[in-house]
Amino acid sequence: IGVESSESTTTRAMNKHELPNRPTGLDLKFARLSLGIQAREVAESLGVLPQRVSAIEASFHPSPPMVARYLAALDAVAPPEEAGGAIASLHSVVDGSVGEAGR
Repeated sequence: IGVESSESTTTRAMNKHELPNRPTGLDLKFARLSLGIQAREVAESLGVLPQRVSAIEASFHPSPPMVARYLAALDAVAPPEEAGGAIASLHSVVDGSVGEAGR
């Protein structure tokens, strides 16, 4: 899955309000961890330094365009069986279905 097609899917999901309202950077981090993806992989997919990924994940409310780019990057580097799972992972984190021990 390329970033371009994932961005379209993610953007459509955001426009349909399928994503939680204003996810935090910490929500994004837990979504990444639930997919077993390293921050370095997200950074490479985004074309930024790993420190930028850390800054995004530390942000209280990343901008909607950044959330879309970040989720597209997750989908781009996710294992094939998890392709398209970034939005589902974000929902599970925000809805609290990820174990509290993981937080």
